[in-house]
Amino acid sequence: MKGKTGWIVFDPLTTSESMRATWELFQANVGEGLPITGVIYSHTHADHWGGVRGKAFGRDDWDRPGRDVLI
Repeated sequence: MKGKTGWIVFDPLTTSESMRATWELFQANVGEGLPITGVIYSHTHADHWGGVRGKAFGRDDWDRPGRDVLI
């Protein structure tokens, strides 16, 4: 879903590799170069959150203090 300042991701897949590949494809075709600014998890099974650390967030350490991503 597109928010005011970036994309809100719902259930970011199972692995960082799958999320990274999906994000690159999305950005190439739809993403408008906007960052991910939020993540929504439908529930706690790993197949719904395992990809959250993918480089889709710009860096491997995207969750460092001061990063503006709401999880």
